[in-house]
Amino acid sequence: MGVGDLLMNNDQSSPRQPGIRGATLIEIMVAVTIMGILAAMLLTVIGKQSGQAKDRTDYVAYRDALMALAKECKWNYDEQTDPNMDRRIKELIFAPDVRDDHLHYLWAMLQRQFHYRFKTTSLSKLSFNKCEFSDSWMTNIIGVDRVGFPYRTEGLRILELEYTPITDRGLAFLYKHEKAMQPTAGKIQAELAGQYAMTNLGKISVYGCPNVTQAGIAELKRNIPGIVVISRWEPDDPDL
Repeated sequence: MGVGDLLMNNDQSSPRQPGIRGATLIEIMVAVTIMGILAAMLLTVIGKQSGQAKDRTDYVAYRDALMALAKECKWNYDEQTDPNMDRRIKELIFAPDVRDDHLHYLWAMLQRQFHYRFKTTSLSKLSFNKCEFSDSWMTNIIGVDRVGFPYRTEGLRILELEYTPITDRGLAFLYKHEKAMQPTAGKIQAELAGQYAMTNLGKISVYGCPNVTQAGIAELKRNIPGIVVISRWEPDDPDL
């Protein structure tokens, strides 16, 4: 028996099992494609979690920086020694030496891509009495980002600007965006235009502000219905 006969006999003695076949090239390509899609999805999830972790670290840093810069600070709870409480700032009262760039921390927390933006809704009072709070400072608490998305301190109820250089223009920025005051802002998205105004603001004090006029106050009241404005013409605080 020759070698050829042995090979033939060996092939015949090992018939292919029924129902078993090799994978085709197309099936292999489909499998590789599916694995690629799953890998991309996994990387996206990992990247998102990494971004959230960074924002968590940044939030704590921004929050603590604002607390350190403020003359007075109040938390959103009474018992400050409980380490398990979700610490959120409720009130910030600044000294006259605060600067515009100090408020960048607040601006950063208000941006739409910031995962912990929702924590700023606890901030209900900001006080800048006797500070150099000018019109441009308003962009730290309300404005429009580069892609046209409006942002604001959504929980803010009280804004104190007594004896500051704020003008009617700055007050108007609370209800109408002005591109000249924020050159880097994109055109506000049409469907979001109605979300711009600081309608959550319940009271603002501009007492002692020489650049604020009665006309400017009247426009503010017209555009933010129900807002209480304390000024030299109406100096009494109804809550006192």
